[in-house]
Amino acid sequence: ESTRLEKLIDNLLLTTKIENSYQYNYEKTDITLIIDEVLKVIKLQYPEVAITFSHSLPTTIHADKEAIYSVISNLVENGIKYSDSPASIMLGLKTDKKQCIIDIADYGRGIPLGKVVDVVSKINTGAKYDSKAFQKSVGLNGVGTKAVNALSNYFKVSAFREGKEKTAEFERGVLIKEYKEVRSSEEHGTLITFIP
Repeated sequence: ESTRLEKLIDNLLLTTKIENSYQYNYEKTDITLIIDEVLKVIKLQYPEVAITFSHSLPTTIHADKEAIYSVISNLVENGIKYSDSPASIMLGLKTDKKQCIIDIADYGRGIPLGKVVDVVSKINTGAKYDSKAFQKSVGLNGVGTKAVNALSNYFKVSAFREGKEKTAEFERGVLIKEYKEVRSSEEHGTLITFIP
């Protein structure tokens, strides 16, 4: 319970920083080391969760270490929170045109397709769209994915439910493209791709 409250407070502080144009402490940072640290902590909290992290080389980015740690931690924990036990999470890290691209996928219930944009861009829209999720996470208001979206140069979310997919793309938290629902070979889950 105390860990959950700590995370909620961290998310609220991060949201306040974003809303108040906080000056981040940007420095060269090895993102692979940050992801390894996040996964070490998460595996201690959730030893039953299967987490796969694939990357080729250490990748240095220019970022605020505290903010990027929160971003990765939020996305992984959301995947765990909205998946049936035991959860399975996949992280991928690659570079393209000198940018670091991070993918985080889970095979949970997926965001309700009609609410994809709201869930990742509007405060206080977390779990309330799914009664089972709400019962599992009462008190959390979904600031995690909003913070990730707002802090990312590029953010793409794809939700999968019952063989259908809904995708939306953002830049610095602003919607740039919302795709129509399409059929998908994925039965359920969520895929987040972002560039810090």
